[in-house]
Amino acid sequence: MDRIAGLDAFARVARLGSFTGAATELGISTTAVSRRVADLETHLGARLLERNTRRVRLTELGAGVLERSERILEDLDELEETARREEGSVRGLLRITTGVDFGRDYLAPAAAAFQRLHPQARLDLHLDDRFVDLVGEGFDVAVRMGALPDSALVARRLAATRLVLVASPTYLATAAALVRPEQLTGHACILDTNGSRRWSFSGPAGEVHFSPHPRFSVNSPAVTRDRLLAGDGISVAPHFTVSDDLRGGRLVEVLPEFRMAEVPLHAVFAPGRRLSLRVRAFVDFLANHFAGWEA
Repeated sequence: MDRIAGLDAFARVARLGSFTGAATELGISTTAVSRRVADLETHLGARLLERNTRRVRLTELGAGVLERSERILEDLDELEETARREEGSVRGLLRITTGVDFGRDYLAPAAAAFQRLHPQARLDLHLDDRFVDLVGEGFDVAVRMGALPDSALVARRLAATRLVLVASPTYLATAAALVRPEQLTGHACILDTNGSRRWSFSGPAGEVHFSPHPRFSVNSPAVTRDRLLAGDGISVAPHFTVSDDLRGGRLVEVLPEFRMAEVPLHAVFAPGRRLSLRVRAFVDFLANHFAGWEA
């Protein structure tokens, strides 16, 4: 039997809790994954996983084998990465996750540019607005905007963009006068729920906070922008998402003398004794690609 393939299949099943998930990662059938694990168990003369119709869990012996398997696989990955580093090539599968709108409009083009530079790299880009479990779901890199929760993951700041209060000229032409954040109470506020539910401003008299009672809420910067362009109200948006509209006059920055917070963009990945060449190359590429966003 191929012991390395067996250890790899077993470790993936144990980490994901699923033969199907392991098969997806490996690009083979669930039956093939099951066969590799069964062959490994036969070779070792012991059961490593308890299986039923709803879940897969480690036996006591399996937990010990998993720990040693991961060390062996990590050492093997390190050996392969060292050889590839000598060649200067980036290859292999890189699994990336980010939010839907950001991924479609910004990360997907960046990933395509990265792959043109490294044609031997295989990219699996997963777009999901929920907070994905990076390690548990087998992703190499997450690209996240906004404040990060405390965790054992490593985060590298890629860029930052400031928040701006914006509306269309059409909306402003008929809306009530607005010279202070407190006057937003009388306006049709649109809330992107991906961000904070409190809008904070820094002005001549210090900090001002406003909690909108939105006319319309949505968890999508793209839909928020569409409603703004339609003249339906006023909202806070990351500058990069509306910069073209501001330059083209389709949107106007409101209360520009009241500064809003910066929103950081991070690449997040798991810690380890070494960072794989493909992860390091991809994160370095993103840092350069998004550097112009600093505001």
